[in-house]
Amino acid sequence: MKEKDIIEIDYIAKIKNTGDVFDLTNEQKAKKLNIYNKNYLYHPVIIILGQGFILKALEDRLLKINEKNIGKTFTFVFEPKEAFGERNNKLVKTISTSYLNKKNISPKIGERIEFEDEKNKKLIGKVISISSGRVCIDFNNALAGKTVEYEVSVNKIFKTQEERINAIIKMFIPTNFKEVETKIKQNAITISLPKKLDNAVIKQLIAKYINLCIDKIKEIKFYEKY
Repeated sequence: MKEKDIIEIDYIAKIKNTGDVFDLTNEQKAKKLNIYNKNYLYHPVIIILGQGFILKALEDRLLKINEKNIGKTFTFVFEPKEAFGERNNKLVKTISTSYLNKKNISPKIGERIEFEDEKNKKLIGKVISISSGRVCIDFNNALAGKTVEYEVSVNKIFKTQEERINAIIKMFIPTNFKEVETKIKQNAITISLPKKLDNAVIKQLIAKYINLCIDKIKEIKFYEKY
């Protein structure tokens, strides 16, 4: 496979030494493993290779797979430096409880909290301890320092122009894709979206990746469908 190929994958991602699953795409497997979350949307993932939609080390391995092996399952193991980085003790910080309270945060040990600092930088961390008006928070990625394992199945590679266009749309509208109408005529694409999906950011992303991946398309029009 090569960069800009559009593919559909299923995967299970786990911590190597414990076997704990931290991400997967298959609902039935989630139920079997007793980690099903009714608020999570389980479905195969569509990605464009070379565009950073997944872990770079995983993407690099997928690029080495021969198209003849589509449908097979591969297991890849990544050390921390290839995966989510090594732990950095400098990212364990102490913050006053009053500072967090001003941001309407009531910290609890073991809880992951999210807030913006004075420079409007988004911070996400895990509360390690609370003592004497101070909160110790670990801002390392939750998977930092972990060796991880991915079991990946490449289900399909989208080949035709129509398949590739529809796959790009489905990337950004996975649950309501059937409500989208697409017409391709020569060098132009018309995409009709239901009013509830008429989102400027989604339209910009769809247009961006169609222009990147689909040759000879000179015009993309979006319409709101009632």
